[in-house]
Amino acid sequence: RRTPLAVARGVSWGIIPLVAGLFVVVAALDRAGALGDAQHLLATAARLPSWSASLAVAAATAVACNLFNNLPVALFAGAAIHGVAVPTALSHTVLVAVDLSPNLSLTGSLATLLWLIVLRREGIIVTPWQFVRLGALVTIPALLLAVAVVR
Repeated sequence: RRTPLAVARGVSWGIIPLVAGLFVVVAALDRAGALGDAQHLLATAARLPSWSASLAVAAATAVACNLFNNLPVALFAGAAIHGVAVPTALSHTVLVAVDLSPNLSLTGSLATLLWLIVLRREGIIVTPWQFVRLGALVTIPALLLAVAVVR
């Protein structure tokens, strides 16, 4: 029931350039040849025993999500998977890792960044160390269990 102007004032406009920048990063990685490298790594992982392949792909995806944010990693990984034949379980592992692993760091997902903005507006401060400590405690076992299930 708010007016559009009131809603516009409540929007975190700083997130818009961030999201746009994430898409630019993915396009730049593609132009730099990283997509071909990722496809090669996926094809190599697909030749490993199932459990080893799933763990390697989940770990690589988790690291990438927490370094670069899960949105560009999801876009990039999706493009890489479509360009190479990999077992369905490996595709599912990437999906699970893109969804779960960003909970390891504050910058791992756009949703976390948005929630932090909301929490700070309410006077609740979550430090990076608090987030990582709790994230590791919850995320790592959940990711391992999920990877075991999708194999």
